[in-house]
Amino acid sequence: MGRTLTPGTRVVGPPLVLHGHHPLRGNATTWHVTPVEQAQCLAAQAEFVVERAEGHISDPAAWSQVEKEVLVMTATETRDLVQRIASR
Repeated sequence: MGRTLTPGTRVVGPPLVLHGHHPLRGNATTWHVTPVEQAQCLAAQAEFVVERAEGHISDPAAWSQVEKEVLVMTATETRDLVQRIASR
């Protein structure tokens, strides 16, 4: 985890929005998971931009204003995250 987007990548489509609780602090948390398209697909792993913010945020205007943690994750890392959130 903790990779950055490389030149030539762009976010594709609307995000998957997940609401849950922070795994350590227990407070309400919102995640946006968005696939990225890579300019060069030669053996490239699928990647997703995962944004996390404190609170249960459902308003797009509020989401655009809130402070977020942003990570780039592989498909496997993203699947594991979504499963952890859904199981709580």
